[in-house]
Parts: sequence; structure tokens; C-alpha cells
Amino acid sequence: MAPADGDITQYFGKVPAKGKKKAAKKVDNHLIEEEKAFKENEKNIGAGEQDEDLDTPYGAAKVSHMKFVSFNVNGIRAALKKGIRYYVKKEQPDIIAFQETKIHSTKIHEIPLDHTNSLIDGYKVEWLSADRPGYSGVAIAYKEELDGKLTFKRRIGLDHAMDTEGRVMTVLGPGFALVACYTPNSGSKDSSTGWPARLDERVETWDVSFRNYVNSLREEGRVVLVTGDLNVAHEEIDIKNPKTNTKSAGFTPRERESFTALLDSGFIDTFRALYPKKVRYTWWSFRTNARARNIGWRLDYFLVDKEHEMTVVDSFVRSSVKGSDHCPVGCLVNMTKV
Repeated sequence: MAPADGDITQYFGKVPAKGKKKAAKKVDNHLIEEEKAFKENEKNIGAGEQDEDLDTPYGAAKVSHMKFVSFNVNGIRAALKKGIRYYVKKEQPDIIAFQETKIHSTKIHEIPLDHTNSLIDGYKVEWLSADRPGYSGVAIAYKEELDGKLTFKRRIGLDHAMDTEGRVMTVLGPGFALVACYTPNSGSKDSSTGWPARLDERVETWDVSFRNYVNSLREEGRVVLVTGDLNVAHEEIDIKNPKTNTKSAGFTPRERESFTALLDSGFIDTFRALYPKKVRYTWWSFRTNARARNIGWRLDYFLVDKEHEMTVVDSFVRSSVKGSDHCPVGCLVNMTKV
């Protein structure tokens, strides 16, 4: 039985004893196809998809560090078919947050599993689905050795429909809090105003409540990391065509000012702090071959509270990783400095 939405429950979907051979064969077949897709994607790297100047290599972090990753997968089932299971095996993050999983809690048990009957070998997974089927949703996968050391909180306590859309999950661990967020998009332009239709709700309701929520976590003295698809390109360096997008959702003055307010409240954009002049994007439209031409936006972030800025070893963007219209971003944290 699939877990009810909101339960603090892992679901892996064990293969039933009856018909076990048939199920195992099916697992093998889809894994072969997934690995093939992953390898094919690695071969076909375009101009905007280079992982140049990598300070953080692929593979497990050393003992004193923790590697956190975030990835908007634009549908977990579709992304699995494109090989993201094999990306996680290559990256070996301690914790990876997925956004836009687009799967309801009643359908999680239908996800094809790997040869260990897990979503990802060596990881356990927590889910938060939207009330609306096939929409939004977040999940967090963590290494099995962290089992029993983590506490999960769902949503931000906002009395608004946006908080039923599977937007935020928080992980509380030894010395850290990780807030994984899929920020609401401000929507298509309203023909009567020329501005995104959901802009007021996004900036005045969601952003304010989210800012208050993440700041409340700082009171506990942990390293507070905020990650995910935050649906804003903060500065002109974060978008390929700033001049023509000032009224586009994700780059309106109000959204950018609201993100500045979040930073001013006590957070650091880790990538921009470490690489103030580096142009890296994390999202490319599927239209017009945008990714190969590197016409993108930086919408995915790792923020850290100002008190723990020095714990951050690196912040990175995996531009070469495909499987979605976004790419993964990550943050390496020295836990001995906590």
C-alpha cells in the first residue's frame, strides 16, 4: 500500500514473492534501457553543457564533508527513463533533493525499482506529493547510513493553497537543516496587465512566508541550507537574455527584489559568493534547442545562513547532466566547522 500524503514514511515497493521471476526480468530490462539513455546523454554534450573548472569531483565526499545535491527532474518517472538513477550513482551525494516529481502518493508504488528493489541502490526516499495528481511534488533521497539520524518536516505551515502543492520538505540532521523547495512559478502573463498572473500571490504570500520559515530554523544554531528550484534568476548574469525578459515569470523586478530580501534576511547565495563572475545556467527551455545554444536561466540554488558561510567548501552546477530541462546543483559542506 502506498503511504498517505504527508506521512513520514519511506516506500520502496518490494517485489512480491508470487511472480518474482517475471518482475525481476522486467526490472533488468528497464535498467538496461535507463543506463543506455544515461550513457548516450553523456556522449552528446553541447556548448552550454560543459562541467568546466570542476572543484568538486563526482563521487563520494570525504568523511569530514557532506555533499548535498538538488535536481528539478520535471517528472520522476520520465527522468528515470533518461538515466538519473545512474547520475546519482556517479555523483554519490549524501542527500539529494528532487523537485517537480509529478507523482501522487497513491502512485509511488508504481515506480520501476532497481535490482535491490529500491528507487536508488543505497538510498532511502521520503516523498511529499501535491494534493493535485501529476503536479509539482518533492522528494528527498538519503544514504542508508543516515537512516535514523534524520527528521523530516513537510510544508511550511502556510494557510494557503500553495502549501498543498508539494512544495517544501525540510531535513533536520546532525548539525544541519536542509530546506528543499520548489517555489511556485508566477504564471503566464495576464493579458490585462502584462505581468505574470500569479505574481502577487508568489511575492506577497509565498515568498514572505517562506522567508519567515527558513529564518525560524536559524534560531536552532544549525547550518541552514536552502535549496531547490527557487524560480527566480536573481541578477542579469543569471539569465542569457535579461533585456527581453523583464516581464517574464522568474525575472520580474518584484521577484528579484523579493529574492534580495531573502538574502538580506541572513542568507548567502553560495555559488555567486564563490564565483561572482561565472556564467552558469541551470534551466533551458525545451524549445528552440536552447540548451545546446546555452540560452538559459539560473533558477536552482544553494543558500546558506550567514553564520555558517565558512562551512561551504564548494557550490557547483552539473551542466552536463541531462534527463530534465534543469540540471543538478550541489553544495559541499565541511561538517567539522559546524
